[in-house]
Amino acid sequence: MSYDFHGSWDEVTGHNSPLYGRKNEPKKYKDWNVNSSIHIWIEKGCPPEKLNLGISAYGRSFSMYTEKQSHEMGVKASAAEAGQYTIEPGV
Repeated sequence: MSYDFHGSWDEVTGHNSPLYGRKNEPKKYKDWNVNSSIHIWIEKGCPPEKLNLGISAYGRSFSMYTEKQSHEMGVKASAAEAGQYTIEPGV
């Protein structure tokens, strides 16, 4: 699984399936990305040829607190309004 690293449960914006961590990301989130996940599996002894990488075919959305707020990753935000079909905030 290499998705749902960030979403409505976070207090800041973030990619759903980030390939690499952000430079300014808090330490506890440094390994929450595709690259780190694959390397952790290999370090723990999983043969690379047995790994399958799956990414999501959906997106996560956020609502900014103000219109003037930066639209970069890692800024304060909340889950966007629930989608018509998902009925889940931030999806």
